[in-house]
Amino acid sequence: MENPNKLSILKEMPEEIQRAQERFDELYFSTIHSISPTITKAVELLHQQTSKQIRPLLLTLVAGCYREVTEEVINGAVFIELLHVATLAHDDVIDESGYRRGVPSLNAIFDNHKAVLIGDYLLANAMVQAVMTNNQAIVLQLAKLGKHLSEGEILQMDTAELGDYSEERYLEIIDRKTASLIESSMMIGAILAGQEEPDLLRNIQTAGQLIGRAFQIRDDIFDYQPTKSLGKPSGQDIAEHKVTLPLIYALDQKSKDRDKVLKLLRHEELKRRDIQFIIDYTIRMGGINYATQRMEEMVTQAKALLIETLPDNENRDALLAIADYIVNRKL
Repeated sequence: MENPNKLSILKEMPEEIQRAQERFDELYFSTIHSISPTITKAVELLHQQTSKQIRPLLLTLVAGCYREVTEEVINGAVFIELLHVATLAHDDVIDESGYRRGVPSLNAIFDNHKAVLIGDYLLANAMVQAVMTNNQAIVLQLAKLGKHLSEGEILQMDTAELGDYSEERYLEIIDRKTASLIESSMMIGAILAGQEEPDLLRNIQTAGQLIGRAFQIRDDIFDYQPTKSLGKPSGQDIAEHKVTLPLIYALDQKSKDRDKVLKLLRHEELKRRDIQFIIDYTIRMGGINYATQRMEEMVTQAKALLIETLPDNENRDALLAIADYIVNRKL
């Protein structure tokens, strides 16, 4: 059965990229194969949760702009996806989340101890795949990503504890979490395609950061919008005291309800009616409109950089289509 999370735009990708994705799927699942029944079940679950695989797709598209997609490029794509899903396993434990994309999380199916170990198993496999690229610069990217992802998670906790609700701090957090993975995916694609010119790599890095920011803002907006499964906004971020861009903007506006929202955010546990009050406040104060505008601005800037930097070919066109997809996606 086709996974509902599978990236629908993949069918519109160049034939070479579709073949690369097929090879990616083969290598990805063979890499994480295990004799452990727990890991086998976890792999099946992760396939349901995370199969958009946008990061490896961005990586292969950037590489494909310059040369044929090689086995080293596929190894790089597997590395970046394994690192991504390892962080999801650990994040769900930290956040005590019961679901991801409507599917029970690893810690809900097993327990926190096993979920952490599964994340460690995936991380170890990511390290192996990074080495298999035969490129020291990719191993360095792995080390930098580990540093940024950990720092971002701790910074997010610090922000919730200190009540530092600013757009600047929000961007610092998502740059280290979501954006760093997308930024590195595109950088790794360029490096594995033999690109070394500093200005070119800098432009690709900046475009990746902008796309990564936009991707996270799109996810954050979802938290304030009705879902098919719930018929109402999930408010999961608010329940976990994560103040994202829509609410940050709303809190910057003058309103008689601002102090009440700040007071609610200091509660250890929020009731459903409190979460709904914060959602309604955010929408009423223009938070969704502002976040949408910022997201669209970022993608426009990223696309301009990609057009300026990358060769004019079908893979570049596909990259631009992915950037548009990020803004318009429904999941």
